[in-house]
Amino acid sequence: MVYNTCMSVFELFKFKLRPRVLKTLSEIDFLRGRIAESQVKGVFEPSAASREAAIIMAYASTTIEGSTLTEREVQRVADKQEVLKPEQHVRMVDNYLRAIGWIRMRAQARHISEKNILDLHRIIGEGAVDEGPVGQYRQVQVYVGDHRPPAPKHLALMMKYFLEWLNGAGQEEHPLVTAALAHLGIADIHPFRDGNGRLARALFSWELYRRGFDTLHIFTIDDLLLARRQFYYRQLQRVNEIGDASDWLEYVIDTTAAGMEKALTRLEKLRASVEGAVPLSKTQARILSILAKEGPCPVKQLTGRLGISRQGLYKALKPILAQERVTAIGTRKSRMYALKSR
Repeated sequence: MVYNTCMSVFELFKFKLRPRVLKTLSEIDFLRGRIAESQVKGVFEPSAASREAAIIMAYASTTIEGSTLTEREVQRVADKQEVLKPEQHVRMVDNYLRAIGWIRMRAQARHISEKNILDLHRIIGEGAVDEGPVGQYRQVQVYVGDHRPPAPKHLALMMKYFLEWLNGAGQEEHPLVTAALAHLGIADIHPFRDGNGRLARALFSWELYRRGFDTLHIFTIDDLLLARRQFYYRQLQRVNEIGDASDWLEYVIDTTAAGMEKALTRLEKLRASVEGAVPLSKTQARILSILAKEGPCPVKQLTGRLGISRQGLYKALKPILAQERVTAIGTRKSRMYALKSR
């Protein structure tokens, strides 16, 4: 493929959301509703489910890149325990866990900057990539199979166009479409010497977080990508061969549906005992439902949705804040409330 540096990488690919894909997106939205409902009913504790998802993500994404740690050993790394495996592999896992924490702390980011991308690559790659530098665009031409990514001199401009699309026109698409194309963009531009795959998968999750798709941070497709690693690579390569991202989008959206179903299964295994729990009032259940579906909300938004006064809202919030089911974010003047997910 020959790159024209006056265009975004996404102008090089066409795509169409086929009727089957649109149907799957509807099914995914239904699964999201079931997950939100499960949390409201006390089926699971968000912090436990979120931690398990992070471990699965770190295990799968680094194993794709050659890490030899088992999922149990990844858990040990998360617990700050010693693991007797190659130092670089341990660093890969530890770095990726830190990267997950980093993007979760920025789940409400409205804008992703070039500095954000460089910082995220630095976290992922420090001491954990075969070839550097980390946090800097590559200075050499690379090849990915038959694909020839842009020359080093064009990378800054290509990334500028990429981020303009991500923060602009990309926000008009369904969150999954944007996330899948963001993953594709990093894989295609290949801005770094090493670590692009981990960065692409982290960016995929970050886009879903910031678009309110996974407000509880319990969903992952990394393990499913690992399970069919060669097919995953083949789907990425095929986009360049045919210049059409329709198959890639269908693949990612199908994989997401499977990932959502697995998330629901994990939630059942993490079922909390609710027999002795303090029953929720209707107002508290509605608060949890709104936060699960929409993410962090300011006081004005909650009172408007619930049709109650500020005093009534605070009275309903007090018990669920004490139970750590909800957390307050920001200063008193700009206070928002969110589900406790970490």
